[in-house]
Amino acid sequence: MSNAQYGFLIGLLLGIVWVLTSFSAVLLVAVLGLIGWAIGRFVHVDLATVSQKLSEYLSK
Repeated sequence: MSNAQYGFLIGLLLGIVWVLTSFSAVLLVAVLGLIGWAIGRFVHVDLATVSQKLSEYLSK
């Protein structure tokens, strides 16, 4: 998956959490998904490096 797709999924998950607390926030799921997509599209992160650093941090 590309960074844009990961960002989109993160935005959708955050939106779903928000919707579960308020049904009127359903439209915010789409907005958060678009924001997540934009962040993932334009911010390039090496996910393997992030995963390695996270593993090192949690193993301490």
